[in-house]
This record gives sequence, structure tokens and C-alpha cells, in this order.
Amino acid sequence: MSHDTTEISLQLRKSGYRVTPQRQLILDAVCRLGDHVTPEAVYDHVHRIAPTLSRATVYRVLHFLTEQHILAMVHMADGRLAYEMAGPEPHHHLVCRSCDSL
Repeated sequence: MSHDTTEISLQLRKSGYRVTPQRQLILDAVCRLGDHVTPEAVYDHVHRIAPTLSRATVYRVLHFLTEQHILAMVHMADGRLAYEMAGPEPHHHLVCRSCDSL
């Protein structure tokens, strides 16, 4: 899937979902921050823009976007979750056992 948030917004609307300001802000943050972004990094980014946005909302929206196959969840070696834009084909991640780099 492309990182064009307009295309993603259209996909959500076609599926019958609203593109709320919160969803748009979080989607923009994931696109801007790049691959394998943690929920904490997304929260820190959006909290600077919208201080009233809660951490719970960030987690709910990330979960929703994952269910819609817009984002893919990645289990990091240290147990943390990270997210990336979902592509047309699944792919694997190799993690170094020494330094935990992806």
C-alpha cells in the first residue's frame, strides 16, 4: 500500500468508516515517522500537535488501522510492538540476536 494518506482515507470511506481527525493525525504520524514505529513514538509525535489526544486513543487507532490492513504489526525482539505501513505482500523481518537491530 502506498504512503499516500489520501488514498488510504478513500479506502476507509469506501469500507464505510469515517476518517476522524484522530485517525488522520495518527496515520500521518506513522507515515512521517517511518517503518517500525512504536506506539510510544506515535503518541509522542501526535501529543505535540494535539495535547488532548490520549495514549489510549493512539493504541485504539493503531489497532483499528491494523485490522483494516492499512498498518502491519511487528513484534520486536525485545518484546515491544511496532507498526509499519502494510504492503501488498507480507514480508519477514530478520532481527540480529546480538544487538536487536532489524
